[in-house]
Amino acid sequence: MENTINQTQNTGAVAAAKTQKDVYEYLRNAKYFTLSTVDGDQPCARILSAVAFYGGRIYVYTNKQKAVFDQIRRNPKFEIFCMGKNSWLRLRGKLVADERQEAKQAMIDQNERMDDLKPALSYLYSSTDADFVPLYMRDCSAAFFSFSKSPEAVIF
Repeated sequence: MENTINQTQNTGAVAAAKTQKDVYEYLRNAKYFTLSTVDGDQPCARILSAVAFYGGRIYVYTNKQKAVFDQIRRNPKFEIFCMGKNSWLRLRGKLVADERQEAKQAMIDQNERMDDLKPALSYLYSSTDADFVPLYMRDCSAAFFSFSKSPEAVIF
């Protein structure tokens, strides 16, 4: 079950609850977001643009041939930073590989509408591609920030 925490910094007043779905929608509406992992003691960041919501979970993806896949296998902790118009999102948790064909297909299906800089995932992968790995988020905390209101948090 999804838990939400939404207290203003100074007053402790409860704001309208943000949810895991709000986190997904924020990422979905962003053109790009930064995924950070660690390689030993070195932070590593890369730009991502594809996100999916499947089976009640938020997914991103990688390729088994990339260094990020090995980094996540050794240490599944991640942080995502994403900017919107007059707001930003900081999300951290753990990433878990989900190599089921259904998860791969959901990732592909939900990322067909891309622009010239972001090719559709179906152009890059198929649901039977062994190197294509959807990663779902777990044990997450997210915080929505803006210049005009107190931060709003969600835990999922």
